[in-house]
Amino acid sequence: MTGQELTTQAGAQPPAVRIADRIAEIKTNVQMVQHLMRDLMKPDVHYGKIPGTDKPSLFQPGAELICLTFQWATRYHQEDLSYEDVVRYRSTCELYSRATGEFIGSGQGEASSDEEKYRWRKAVNAAEFDAAPEDRRRVKIYKSGGTVNQVRIEPPDIANTVLKMANKRALIAATRTASGCSDMFAQDLEDLSDEVREAVTGKEAAEPVELLGADGWSSLIAQAEGFGYPEASIVASAAALGHEGEPEKMPRDVAKRLFRSMRDHPIKPETPPPRDAEAPSGDVDAANESDSADAAFIEETAIPFGDV
Repeated sequence: MTGQELTTQAGAQPPAVRIADRIAEIKTNVQMVQHLMRDLMKPDVHYGKIPGTDKPSLFQPGAELICLTFQWATRYHQEDLSYEDVVRYRSTCELYSRATGEFIGSGQGEASSDEEKYRWRKAVNAAEFDAAPEDRRRVKIYKSGGTVNQVRIEPPDIANTVLKMANKRALIAATRTASGCSDMFAQDLEDLSDEVREAVTGKEAAEPVELLGADGWSSLIAQAEGFGYPEASIVASAAALGHEGEPEKMPRDVAKRLFRSMRDHPIKPETPPPRDAEAPSGDVDAANESDSADAAFIEETAIPFGDV
């Protein structure tokens, strides 16, 4: 055994120490992602909760933010798996350290023009639907019983979109694996139709949440001023009720609760609200008042409140 070999062995860390260091590194990575979620990531931008799922899905902007934080560079390799009348790609995303060039991890993603959302589109009119060959048109039937005429999308029209989708899925897969955040984020569920998602997760999708919208938010602020509440107070109250995102994306039921709270506890009771439009309908807090009482109030005051 040479002196150099003796020096190397003497300076090497025992396996238990190396494992402990690796565990500490993994814990640090997970904590960094948790801090990102809390301090920088925005719901419905970097990640989002898909109806009928248990945990949020990581979106492409969120994966890019994680890679930027860890200083990972991406490298893609694509396979063209296309065949007659179908565009299909498989992408492999490799992550490397920007500082050292060290390989960090990889993930794969695949996309095809045969997927439901890329295969069909709504017919422009009845003439286009009737002119399409039998095998390139269909009548889509929704769970609600509604129908819509659809025609096939030409695969070359969406080839680039399909390629980018494969890259996106590969990036998210690589990021979740390399950062150790798979337990925090799901993947690809947002890309599935409600029917397929229900089959995959075994859970029925929840009813979509109706959002307030820009006009509704403007109306709510106008009402708040009439009751003596500043905009900042409405934003803070909405946060207390669980909505901390953009005001326009506030659920309508939250807006209704705010409206009724202001109505029942006005700061300026001597300033009645305008009476030239319709008000929100339905009861929001059944524990306090009945639907009939709320409807009676709305009918009596006719407060403008947009679509809320």
